[in-house]
Amino acid sequence: MWIPERWLSSECIAAALGHPPHALGIPLLRDRTLDRFLARAHPALPALLYLPLAIGMFVHALHRGAGWSTVLVGFLAGWLAFSLAEYVVHRVYFHRPVGATRSARIDAFLTHGYHHAYLHDRTRLVMPPMVSVPLAAVLALALLPLFGTLGAALYAGVLVGHV
Repeated sequence: MWIPERWLSSECIAAALGHPPHALGIPLLRDRTLDRFLARAHPALPALLYLPLAIGMFVHALHRGAGWSTVLVGFLAGWLAFSLAEYVVHRVYFHRPVGATRSARIDAFLTHGYHHAYLHDRTRLVMPPMVSVPLAAVLALALLPLFGTLGAALYAGVLVGHV
């Protein structure tokens, strides 16, 4: 399990084990402050976080000497790669068969089950910062050194795909 159970709220554990409290939404984390700022996100947050970075990466690629066509192809390739990866992860990982163990059920609930149990919780419609920020950082650390200037254009496309 990627979050220790002792950090999870009792409501979250109950929901993961098949007894979701009847509410619009429930806290995932025991610490309500951490839950509010790390496990929830306003639907506009990805745009606020990642669009300025995407624009910066796009401009960076242009200023580093890549031509418009190269930057545009890299950007579109990043956007397409994100869309394909998002579909595959959603289809294969998020809707995987869930094991019978307590840990497997909690893990499945945390990764995607909440989305199905609490469809109308607007604070959980987008990936929360505790997941999206580290993923964005790892992706930048992979794409930029590997592909150089083209990596900046690819990364910009991935970020816009996420938004």
